[in-house]
Amino acid sequence: MHNRKIYSRVWLVDLVTIIVIIIGLLFAGLLFFVEEAFEKMLNPLFRLVGLNSSCGPLEIRAKKNDSSIELVIENLGKSNSQFVALQVKNTQGMTLHPVPLSSLEESIQELGENKITDLRKKFIKEKLAPNSSKTIYLKQSELVDCSLDSLELLDAHGKHWSVINE
Repeated sequence: MHNRKIYSRVWLVDLVTIIVIIIGLLFAGLLFFVEEAFEKMLNPLFRLVGLNSSCGPLEIRAKKNDSSIELVIENLGKSNSQFVALQVKNTQGMTLHPVPLSSLEESIQELGENKITDLRKKFIKEKLAPNSSKTIYLKQSELVDCSLDSLELLDAHGKHWSVINE
């Protein structure tokens, strides 16, 4: 008789555990599927206090010059945009991250490893204000086996922005 009470209590604890796990999974699923709705509702409030959960839209135009590619990034959104990196795929399908250069002169010069690191850090730190644009340059020598159609800009929120080739 005593063993029967222990088994029924163990069974009850197992049942409660299963119910709690199911409720937790349902709650996590609910949050996952309504995340975008929450973001749309809360974005205006966050913007008022200077917190942004998204940026853009961004328009990026690419123009080939003799030794460089000029990218003009335009922020068409209502909040500041912050960038993380540029990426492009080569003919073998590998993803490369070209160095964003701030001037045409840098695209002509040979750059050391420290200068490249500094340029990447500078690119990440800068913010682009709403309704403003920024011009950056890429060395064509870094993009020899790459298609400009696959060139993208990654923002601080993980969104990929395609580049329009002119």
